[in-house]
Amino acid sequence: MHYRFKGLRIFTNDLDTSKSFYMALFGIRAREQHEDWVSFDFSNQEIVIHYSPVKIPGGGIELMFETRDFTEVVQRLKSLSIEYDSFRYEGKNILRLTDPDENIIVFEEE
Repeated sequence: MHYRFKGLRIFTNDLDTSKSFYMALFGIRAREQHEDWVSFDFSNQEIVIHYSPVKIPGGGIELMFETRDFTEVVQRLKSLSIEYDSFRYEGKNILRLTDPDENIIVFEEE
C-alpha cells in the first residue's frame, strides 16, 4: 500500500504566537486565516495550526525536515534567538528544538 504525506495539523492555545513562530522560522506566509485556524503551503504540503482552548504540551507532534544547508539552519535559529540542541546520529548532524507549544521540530543534515 502506498501512502503520501498530505499535511500536518498543530493545535495551540495561542494562535498568533504559533503563526508568527512558523512564519519567522520558515519564511512562509499564511495562505488562509480564520478566527480559529491558519494554513500555510510548505513545499507543496499543507500545515494547519488550529486554536485549542486547552494547551496540549508536546501534543505528540514531531516535525522532521532534511536540509542540505545545515549551517544556514543554525544561523537562522541563532538570528531568531531560538534555542536548540545539536548532536550527531548515524553520521548526520541533527538539530532539535521546540515551538511555543512544546511540539518537537527536528532538522537532519542530508
